[in-house]
Amino acid sequence: NLGKIEFYGEKPTGGDLILVSTMELVGTTAVVNEYANDVYYARKSFDKRPDITAIEVLEENDHLASYDGVLYNKDLTRLIRCPEGKTGTLRIPATVEGIEHQAFLNCSAIEAIEVEEGNKAFKTIDGVLYSADEEYIYLCPKNCETLYFTANTVSIRGEYTGMSFLSNVKRFEVH
Repeated sequence: NLGKIEFYGEKPTGGDLILVSTMELVGTTAVVNEYANDVYYARKSFDKRPDITAIEVLEENDHLASYDGVLYNKDLTRLIRCPEGKTGTLRIPATVEGIEHQAFLNCSAIEAIEVEEGNKAFKTIDGVLYSADEEYIYLCPKNCETLYFTANTVSIRGEYTGMSFLSNVKRFEVH
C-alpha cells in the first residue's frame, strides 16, 4: 500500500476547490473509496498516470464501479475511464451504453478489445472498437496495423482517445 491520494478540483461550473475523490495505490491498482461520486473528477483523477494499470472501486461506493480494472458508473452503463497503464485485453460488458469523453486518453498499450455478446451500443471488428452501427471508431489496439472504414463509418472519435492509437496504423481501407 503506497498511501492515500486526495484529488481536489474545481467544478466545471466554478466554485471552491473541494475534495472530490480519494484512492489508495496498492501496487499499480488504484482503489477508489466509497465516497467518490463525481464522474468528471473520477475520470480526471487518472489523467497523466501511466503507472496505474487497474482501477478498483469498493462495493460500498453508490456511484461508481469497476469491471476488469476499468472505471464505470455504478450500473455499468457508462465507461468512465480506462487507466493509461492498462495492458492486455480491454473487456467491455454487455450493459455499456455510452463512453465518457477522453475515457481512453493515452491508453496506447491495450493489445485487444472485446465487447461482450449482447451489447447493443458497441462491437469490435478485427479488434477495433466501433459503435454498433459502425458509424464511429472509438479505439484500436496497439497492434492494429490496418484500420477498416465500413460504408457506415463517419468518423474516428478522437475526443475519446486523443488519437494516440493511430500511431500504429499503417494502412486505412474502405470496405
